Amino acid sequence: MFTRVPVDRADVFERQTGTAEAVIEAAYFQLFLLAVLAGIATGARDTAAELVRRRTRTFNTGSGARYRDDPLIQEAVGRIASTAFSVTATVLHAADALDAAIAAVDEARADRRGGGGDAEQDLALEIYAAELAVEQAQVTVPEAAIRATSELFHAGGASHTRAGKALDRFWRNAQTVATHNPIPFRARSVGDWFVNGTLPEGLNAIGDAPGAATTGAGGEGAAGAEGTAAQGDPR
Repeated sequence: MFTRVPVDRADVFERQTGTAEAVIEAAYFQLFLLAVLAGIATGARDTAAELVRRRTRTFNTGSGARYRDDPLIQEAVGRIASTAFSVTATVLHAADALDAAIAAVDEARADRRGGGGDAEQDLALEIYAAELAVEQAQVTVPEAAIRATSELFHAGGASHTRAGKALDRFWRNAQTVATHNPIPFRARSVGDWFVNGTLPEGLNAIGDAPGAATTGAGGEGAAGAEGTAAQGDPR
C-alpha cells in the first residue's frame, strides 16, 4: 500500500454511473464475453471441418460422393464457417469502437492536465458510441454463435451425439455465456437510442429491483437473502 503519493486529478478514475470510466468498463467486460462467443463459434467451425475430413461413412440419400466431397455437407460446414466469420467481424468492429473511445478519453485527459475541458462532457457521444456498438453486438453475436454450434450436428450423423465426442460442449458453452446479459434488454436499449436518442446504460449491477421484493415461504422477502437494491451489486 502506498501512502502520501501525489496523484494528478486527471489520473483519478471516476467510477460513478455515467462517467467515461464507468461506461467504458461496462463495455469492455461485455466485449470480453463476446470475444469468448467468437472463439466458440470458430471452434465449432474447425471441429466440423475436421470431423468431415475424417469421416468415411456416408448415407445412401447423399450425393454418392465421398462424405467430404458431398456438396450438401460442404454447404453445412460453409454455413458454420460463414457464421463464425460474421461473429468475429462484429466483435472486432465493436472492439475498434471501444479502442477509439479509450484513445479519445486518454487524449482528453492529457489535455485536461494542461487546463483543457472536461472529458466527460466533451466526449459523451464518442464514449457512448462504444457502448452502443457493444450492445448491438450483444444482440446478434450470441444468437449467431449458438446457431453455429447447433449446425455443427448438421455436418454429421448420429455419431456426433456420442458423449465421448462431447460436441454439445460448444452449444452449452455458447448458451451459458449468452445468458450472462439478457438479449431483450440490450435490443430494447439499442432501439430506444435510435428512436428516442436515449443514451444506453451499460450493465454494471444486478440484484432485486427497488420495491420488487415479494414475500416467499416463511414470510421472508426475496430481498432477505440477497439484498434489496441493484445498486452496487456487480454479480
